[in-house]
Amino acid sequence: MKLDQFHWVNEPKTYHITDEELRITTQPHTDLWQRTYYHFVNDNAPVYLMPIDDLYFSFIVKTNFEQSHTRFDQCGVVIYQDSRNWIKGSIEYENEQFDTLWKLLVPSRGKANSVQGEVVRIAGIIQDEIHRNGGINWGNEYRKQLVHLNSFYQVEIC
Repeated sequence: MKLDQFHWVNEPKTYHITDEELRITTQPHTDLWQRTYYHFVNDNAPVYLMPIDDLYFSFIVKTNFEQSHTRFDQCGVVIYQDSRNWIKGSIEYENEQFDTLWKLLVPSRGKANSVQGEVVRIAGIIQDEIHRNGGINWGNEYRKQLVHLNSFYQVEIC
């Protein structure tokens, strides 16, 4: 692999490249994510690209999250044509406790079957928007989620 053939899309401020390793320290709220059902769009993650002419190719990716304990830290590979035409395969760090609760209580679509599941689902959606995006996509849909979440915490004392 010839490193002089690579080029950056969204070059990061901090990175280290050798023949054996590419290490990137990304800025907060960077991601490649487009047109989700909740209208999330982010197109600012650093991507180190190499043009290819071969129809078939293979590669190996090794990752290490030993120094990362931040939810959603990730790395992976991208086949990238432009900002609207790409596909990524990635792996990301997840908080084990939250991830376990999500898997147990939150269905893949629709409302959860329990109050606990709804609280975990809404908290996860809101936390994701704030952590990943700094609230850039915040709007009425997120406000509705907060109102709904608040309804679970209201207690009547007689």
